[in-house]
Amino acid sequence: MVQRDGGGRRLRAAGMIPDDVGNGLLDTLALLQSLAIKRPDWWAKAACRGFGTEAFFADNAERAKATCRRCPVQLQCAEAGEGQLGTWGGLTERERRQKRRLSA
Repeated sequence: MVQRDGGGRRLRAAGMIPDDVGNGLLDTLALLQSLAIKRPDWWAKAACRGFGTEAFFADNAERAKATCRRCPVQLQCAEAGEGQLGTWGGLTERERRQKRRLSA
């Protein structure tokens, strides 16, 4: 049986991820899942612990950044997010790229 999401897209059985989602997102989701399993020490102090991963992608960037601003481990999270998709340590993907360019 083929399962579909609310928009009618076919879902992969294992992770219930739409077939048409790009590999970059899949890599980020895999990283987030691995963090959930073997969380770094700083994770216990993160303001976002317990949030779903959807809270840190484009549609929710401002809400994610507001959470990050009050987080005591924002720097550690930003370092963990290098090269990843979504908001990490209060910075979106675009902001992290800009920061790397300016510091180079």
